[in-house]
Amino acid sequence: MDTAARPVREPHPPIWVGGASEGALRRTVRYGDGWHPIRIRLSDFRDRDISRLRKMADRERMPMPALCPRIRLRITESPMPDDRRIAGEGSLDQIRSDLEGLQALGCTHVLLDTYYDDIEATTHHETAWRMLTTVAEKAVDLRNETVR
Repeated sequence: MDTAARPVREPHPPIWVGGASEGALRRTVRYGDGWHPIRIRLSDFRDRDISRLRKMADRERMPMPALCPRIRLRITESPMPDDRRIAGEGSLDQIRSDLEGLQALGCTHVLLDTYYDDIEATTHHETAWRMLTTVAEKAVDLRNETVR
């Protein structure tokens, strides 16, 4: 038996590793090119999580992986209380602030996730496209890959 299109070894596609447990961070440092945490609170990510990853990389004598978080995009009409929201939730100004904060922390990529545990919503994409369009038009500069 023969198969075609073997995986490229060097350079290979970037490998992002998710999770926030000690084991997940260790796998990220040992095998990953980027760390892909989900449902982050910006303050915890800034004040605790990045330093945990950096310490793990130092301990393993490995380079610090790129920061590539996934944030759940949900735009609300009015601001949400900061103590009850995760990055990507809230008013457009709050989301812009989250993206600015992630950019300032050195995140190389941020995935905007529009799925909110509503199975029915996965068959109707209008809301997701509307949110992504709003962010693209009002919060990010796609051409320059930065926050407006």
